[in-house]
Amino acid sequence: MKIVLFGILVIIEIAILAIGILIAPKDSGLIYWGTVTWIGFLAGLNWLASASIFSKSATTSGEAEETGSVMGILPGLNVLIFGYSICSVAILLATSVFGFLSWTWQLVIQIVAFASVAVFGLVMLIASKGAAFGTNSKITKSQILDQLRRIKRKTKSNEISALAEEALTYVASHMPHPSRLNQESLDSAYQELVGCDPDDTTATKRVLALITKI
Repeated sequence: MKIVLFGILVIIEIAILAIGILIAPKDSGLIYWGTVTWIGFLAGLNWLASASIFSKSATTSGEAEETGSVMGILPGLNVLIFGYSICSVAILLATSVFGFLSWTWQLVIQIVAFASVAVFGLVMLIASKGAAFGTNSKITKSQILDQLRRIKRKTKSNEISALAEEALTYVASHMPHPSRLNQESLDSAYQELVGCDPDDTTATKRVLALITKI
């Protein structure tokens, strides 16, 4: 996945550079190539935000569902960066093509816009981390999901595999945050899940049913 995502970045940056070379005026100088470089930077910034979503989705078990996870703010941050990039390019065009703004004011607006987006992004990050306070739980969704995947991977029963998949869907999408549950009951159910033998069909069905009722 990482190689594919990096390959996409390389292709995008090469395309921007190639287009910049092809349409470069004869008297192109620092301002022109600075503009091309800035567009390449914005493309890379958007790639980083998008790649973070895909890589986090592929590598985290259930962390995205946990309160205070960085994964939770990535979609919003992605939209914020994309919107900023569009505005930044529009300002560049207004200056370099249409001459609506002087380069001094263009730089001032770019700096203010970049600083505003950076501060807002940091506030989103701080808010996501702040949401984690007061939500401590003995067991996390990630731990439960890991055990359910273990059962699904090791079982030889199609029925158990289907029940494990059902439990996975429930925990990932419908189960309340662990901190809202009775901690003793949650811990007891989790310990049974950890000690569950996938080859013991009867016991496994009972434990999986218990998980879906948490």
